[in-house]
Amino acid sequence: RHAKFRLLIDMRDFQSAELAVAWEKLQHLRASFHVIERLAVVGDQRWLEIWLKLASHLVPSLVHHFHGDDLAAAWVWLDE
Repeated sequence: RHAKFRLLIDMRDFQSAELAVAWEKLQHLRASFHVIERLAVVGDQRWLEIWLKLASHLVPSLVHHFHGDDLAAAWVWLDE
C-alpha cells in the first residue's frame, strides 16, 4: 500500500516525432508518480534532456537522465 518503486525508461530509439506520444504517456503516468521513488531515463536526444528538465518540475519523484551508453549506470543508480 505504501511501497514505492523505481522505474527505468529506455528511450534510445525514440524519435522526436513521437514527442507528442511521450507527453501523453507522461500525463497518464502522473497519476502514479506518487509511488515512483526514482525514475531513470536513458537516451541521447537533446530534446529529451530539455523535456526531462521541464518534466522534473511536474514530477515529485527523483528523476535522472542518462546518456544512451550509460544504461548500466542507470541500473546502478536505481539500485542505490
